[in-house]
Amino acid sequence: MLKIKELSDVIDMAQDNKYDEYVYYDPIKQSIELEVTYDVIDEEDIENRKEGMIQVVVSPFGRDMFLAFFKLIEHPTVKNMFFEKFHGTNKYRKVKDLFPRYHLLERFYKFKDEYELNIAKRWCETHKIPYTDEFGHTITF
Repeated sequence: MLKIKELSDVIDMAQDNKYDEYVYYDPIKQSIELEVTYDVIDEEDIENRKEGMIQVVVSPFGRDMFLAFFKLIEHPTVKNMFFEKFHGTNKYRKVKDLFPRYHLLERFYKFKDEYELNIAKRWCETHKIPYTDEFGHTITF
């Protein structure tokens, strides 16, 4: 059975990585496999070996995640300040560096974990893949 936290962790890792990586779910082994390619020949080889597997493709979600987190900030002045700071080069770093000052760092990482879990769950639901959720419950379709 696919553990949703493992899929969520892979999705998180794939968001941060700049290499040519392919993540696959093997429905027979019920496992996640990560493949890294270095050139076009590797890509063709991987495609041949991964027949019957489901590729895990998730669009970049960092921007949407940060904006959703900002909406949860109760203090209107602080909330507006984060929205204003979130532009230009290094916008992620700029706002993350401010989180500790406003006691939001732990809350942000909790939100990030939940956000990634929801993406993983939606992916499983879309592909009708049963999984074990973060509470140990088995979800089937």
